[in-house]
This record gives sequence, structure tokens and C-alpha cells, in this order.
Amino acid sequence: MGGRSRASAGGGRGRGANRSYDSPYASAGRLVGAHISTGKGLKSLAFGPSSDGAPVSKASYAIAAKTIQNLPDIEGALDLPASVEGEGGGTLRGAILGKGSRDVGLSYVLLYETMYGTGRLRAGGAAARAIRPHAPQLRDVAPTAHAPTPVIRFPRYVRANALRTGASAAAGMLGESGTVYADALVPDLLVMAPGTDLHGHPSADSGHVVLQDKSSCFSALALAGGEGVPFDCIDACAAPGNKTVHLAALLGGRGGGGGGPVPVIYAFDRDGARAEILRKRVKQFVPSGAGATASVEVIHGDFLKSDPADSSFAKVRGILLDPSCSGSGIVNQPGRTPGREETGQKERLEKLSGFQLVALKHAMSFPQCEKIVYSTCSLHGEENEAVVAAALGEHNDALNDGEKKWRLTSPRCLHGWSRRGRNGVAAKGGGKGLSNEETLCLVRADPFEGDQTNGFFVAYLEREVAGGSEPDVTAVPIEIPEDLEVYDGQFNSSLPQKSQKETKSHLPARNEGNLDKNKIEMVGYVQQKEAQSGQSNKAQEAPPAAKGVKKAAKKKEWKIKQRIAREARQKKKKAAAPDKKKSGRPVSK
Repeated sequence: MGGRSRASAGGGRGRGANRSYDSPYASAGRLVGAHISTGKGLKSLAFGPSSDGAPVSKASYAIAAKTIQNLPDIEGALDLPASVEGEGGGTLRGAILGKGSRDVGLSYVLLYETMYGTGRLRAGGAAARAIRPHAPQLRDVAPTAHAPTPVIRFPRYVRANALRTGASAAAGMLGESGTVYADALVPDLLVMAPGTDLHGHPSADSGHVVLQDKSSCFSALALAGGEGVPFDCIDACAAPGNKTVHLAALLGGRGGGGGGPVPVIYAFDRDGARAEILRKRVKQFVPSGAGATASVEVIHGDFLKSDPADSSFAKVRGILLDPSCSGSGIVNQPGRTPGREETGQKERLEKLSGFQLVALKHAMSFPQCEKIVYSTCSLHGEENEAVVAAALGEHNDALNDGEKKWRLTSPRCLHGWSRRGRNGVAAKGGGKGLSNEETLCLVRADPFEGDQTNGFFVAYLEREVAGGSEPDVTAVPIEIPEDLEVYDGQFNSSLPQKSQKETKSHLPARNEGNLDKNKIEMVGYVQQKEAQSGQSNKAQEAPPAAKGVKKAAKKKEWKIKQRIAREARQKKKKAAAPDKKKSGRPVSK
């Protein structure tokens, strides 16, 4: 949006131009223009380190969010032939946007207002004057365009910060805000109703709970959740810090302090503003001083420039790498347009995956490191399977005789998560992709396929051990507090239901033939071997009806076991204290 913003937004120095520049339209236009040109999320553009510092009103933010959510409709309308003759070669795009001299962001805001709002453009200068002659046609085509993409909603997830409190105590703190359940997969993760607003809640401000999406917890859990002994690790792209403090909670609760060595997390971020945000977050959630069970050292620097041979990292055994990505899996925030093919997306994915590959290979070069988690909040195979396949191939092929190779392993703490990696994705650069067995080790979350969380990808890599022994794939048992009920879809009735056709209309391109393989449930190493030998193909080829019956039977059996275990615990508790009255809890069940 080059040039002077006042002239470009208003088209001149007249009264209309000033009104446009000072109105919420102009501020919203700047946000929309930045989103179109950079692909960044609206929240980051308005309030994050990448914002221009100008205050953004609620009205401007709301207008920008609605405009971005309807960009596919607007783009489709602009490609239609103009019913009113004018400049631009006959299309609405040419007639309204002209030769690119107008403020594109403001034009899109005014187009949204024309198509879906009141249609009365009381400001906007030259951009509004270009739109007004075509307003009747724009309003006519708006209802026939595809429906606006809604913000996908799922439960509010809250992680109890184990460094300050337990899950039961945290649930008690949150009980007045609504019903609280325990997540069945992620330890210390609590589940509340969709839309529960906990920003500014005392338990969050005091560092007792962390507002963190479920899939975002997978990275730290894969790296440190199955460990019995604490270890030092690196968080390579740490800010804003949710995964960093989760690592600290997982490692700090496993023998850190108490006379033993305190695990250290070296948290990198090359941006000064983001590093400062990280420091504040660490101070809020990770206790320091005497009695501390974990330590976080924030490093304002570029992980790619770090020296693997630096003695400071001599005890580092694990690296968490969650690099910059397209963010295509984040679908529950305003300003996100799920599945939309953005202008220049191919070039952007090429640049991002190039950086991701370099970063992963650098992590592999730390000689003392034994495990790496590579994760993204992207749904694109180019940033996920393609990067992992290329890194494994290029790094392992360059090793000398006797040097230990890296290999993919199924994360022990995530065996209960069914969605796995995508088959048929070539390595970045066109090389050989991952094998079927390797994709079974990967973890994916996909909100378009019914996962009640944002899209995510996790690859857990281990260095081969001496003698070539098989990795430990024993599932790690999950401890659920006795006084909390496990979440089993109790909020489903409050979530919007989409038909299969509606859901797939927003999906990015993918190999539909491999969807069933992507859903293979990983419970242990036996299933991996069965899939490799082809024995599990029979289950994959079963008709959909049979699959549904089998899944329902398993779910019913699990519920019965849970009920029996719960009754046994209650009976034991009652026998131990027969005269003690049951105390009330602020948590609904």
C-alpha cells in the first residue's frame, strides 16, 4: 500500500478524504491490506510485535475480521463482468481497484460493507466512489456466493501450571466460570465450554493456569512427557512462551530440585520485542530462587547461529523446534480464513519450508542431543512431512561411518491420539518421501476432520542407540484426578455441526485416497508392525458401517471400565472415612 496513506485512503484532500482517514474504515483497511500482503493473522497485526503501533479500536478490529472472513466471496465477486461500463477492462476488479493506485485494504473493507453490511458508504473517498456505481450488482451476487467462512469453535482449553498448582486445585479456581472437565490425553489440561472468557482471570494472571490450546500442548508432551529423569533442552523458537513454560512444568515435576540437578531450558528468540515478551511470561509461570525445580534461560539470539559445540549446551539432550510457519491450522481466531488459497501462497510456503528445513538440520547437528520434536501449526504437507523427509535424508546420508542416525519414533505420551501423518508427500526438493511406517509415527490434528482443536503437526525424532535396539514405544499411563470427570464430548451440543460436504469445501488440496490411512489408531508398537506387514489392511478396508460399530463398541467398553474404576475409588474412599461427609466442590460434573 505504498505512497502517502492519507491520499491513498481518501483519494484526495477533500472533506470525504479526511472523514475516511479518521474513520474505523481506514484503520480496518490498513489491517486488511497488511493481512493480504503478508498473510499474517489479524491478532498479530493488530496487537503483536508486527503491529505498526497505532491503536486499533474494537470497531476497526471487528470490521477487519469480518472483511477477512469474507475475502473468498469478495474475490469471487471482483472477477465477475461489470454490469456498468467503466475503466478496468470490463470486470468489477478492474473497475473498482483501477490500476492499483487506490488503497486495496480500504477497498476490500468497503466491498464487504456493500455486500454484507448496510451498503451505505458514508466515507471512503475515491475507493467509495469507485464502488457506488456497482453496489446493486455486488449486493445481488453476494447471496449467491458461497457462505461466509465461520470461525470454527471448540472447547476452551486451560492447562494447570504444575509448577504452581495441580489440576484439581486449578479446576476449583475456575469452577465459578463454568463446568470443568479433565482432558483424557494431556495431563493437567482442563476443558471448559466453548467461548469461556478467562482473559484477566486471577488464576491466569497469577500464573496458576495457562490459556493454551490442546494441540499446542503436544510439542512439549512429545519431548518430555514420557521421561522419568529431567534433562536440559533447547526451545529453538520460543516466544511467546507457552511451550517453553510447559516444558518447564513437565521437566520440573520429574526430579528437578529436591537435591538433584535442576533442568535448564535454553529459550531462543531472535526478535528483541518477542524475547522481552518471553521473559515476562517465564517470570509469570516459572518460579525462581530457592526451591525452583526448573530454570529457563532466555537467549535473545538466532538459534541458527548457535554453536552446537558450545560448552553451555553440553548437557542438552532434547530440542523443541516449533519454527515460523503459515499458521494454516489456526482456525478459531478472528481474521483466519480456513482453507483459503492466498495470493502468493506457493512462494510463501517455499520460503517457509526452506527455513524450516535449515533449522531442523541445525538441530540435528548438536552432537549430544538425543531427541528432537519438530512441530508446526500448519496443515500443509510442504511444511510438515516434506521437511521431515528431506531433513532425515540429507542429514543421515551425510554422516560418516559410526555416526548415529536420526529416526522417527511414535511419541509415547501421544499413543492415544488417532490421527497420524499423511502418506504420499514427497520430500522437499523432490526426493523420496516418508515410508508408511514412518508416517504412522507422526501426529496430526485437523479441525476440518472433527478434531476439537487447532490444526497441528508433530514429528518426534530420536538418535539411534548403540547396538541398534528398538525405541521404547510403551504408552505412558495418564493420571486423571479422582474428583474430575473426563471430557467425552459433553460440549458437542454447543458446537456448530457441519456436513461432510460443507467441511470439505474449505479443505486445502490433499490426497483423499489416503484419508483412512491417516486415521489409523496408534496404541502401541504392535499396531506399527501390523501396519508394516500389511495385516492391518483388512481393518482399513472394512466398510464404513463396520468401522462405526467397532468404534462405538470400543467407546462403550471404555466408558464401562471408567465407571467401574470410579465406583471402586468412591467405595474405597467411603470405607476409609465412613463418617466424613462429602464436601461440595465449585466444579460441576
